[in-house]
Amino acid sequence: MVSHVVSALRELTDRVVVSVRDPRSRGSLENVLGPGLEWIGDRPGSGSDGPGAGMLAALELVDRGELLFVPGDMPWLEAPALRELLRRARGSGAACAAPLASDGWTVPLVQYQRRAPRKPRLALLSRRVTGPSLRPTDLVRGGRSAVLIPTELLSGEPRAFRNVNVPGELRWRGSVPTTGSPRRTVRRAPEAARAFWAAVTAESHQDGDSAARLYESESRFYGRAGLGHLKLHALEDALRCSRAGRLPTQELEHRLTRARARLG
Repeated sequence: MVSHVVSALRELTDRVVVSVRDPRSRGSLENVLGPGLEWIGDRPGSGSDGPGAGMLAALELVDRGELLFVPGDMPWLEAPALRELLRRARGSGAACAAPLASDGWTVPLVQYQRRAPRKPRLALLSRRVTGPSLRPTDLVRGGRSAVLIPTELLSGEPRAFRNVNVPGELRWRGSVPTTGSPRRTVRRAPEAARAFWAAVTAESHQDGDSAARLYESESRFYGRAGLGHLKLHALEDALRCSRAGRLPTQELEHRLTRARARLG
């Protein structure tokens, strides 16, 4: 799968960087992927693990110019879909773009960054005292401007942006739901990004109550835009901060349950 993704990327660019959690895995991967690649490891002490740690390391390596994140476990992803994502992202003028799946989930592991968050802000994300590791959606929520592009506008293959975690998922045979008209690209409200960064800053000052209110405000922008996945993560952050502070949590818990149910 990694070889397939790298081959697709080589059709788009001469510079492909492979992120590995454990440097010891590089040798076996080089035997599969061949020469001509760059390699980076997760940034030590980043406060993050999983994809977020690799994304932070890449953002530090490529601190200017365009950057396209692609996970190594998307066996149906082809170069034309990525090329169309780049075309639409550049045409939008946004600093950040990601695919939006037909079921309402974003695909933040495939993510275009034209202007990444500045390093002080990235540092805030990686050391939230009460928070989780950096999530790929955090970079979409915090982008200076961001668009989400329906996957059916990028590829006719419904599996193109599906990742595979276990062998059984290779047998998935889904389809894109038919709608009366094609969905349009959704531009995230700038107010949502401002609320997000204000909440992250409040967390860094250990002000859980203010952070919770700001994350909840952010979630309402996503609710109005129909971005259920981002709304879900904003509500999760609001609930987490409420529990760390003094605010009541019952209403947030109900809202979070409803948001999860809508996304299935």
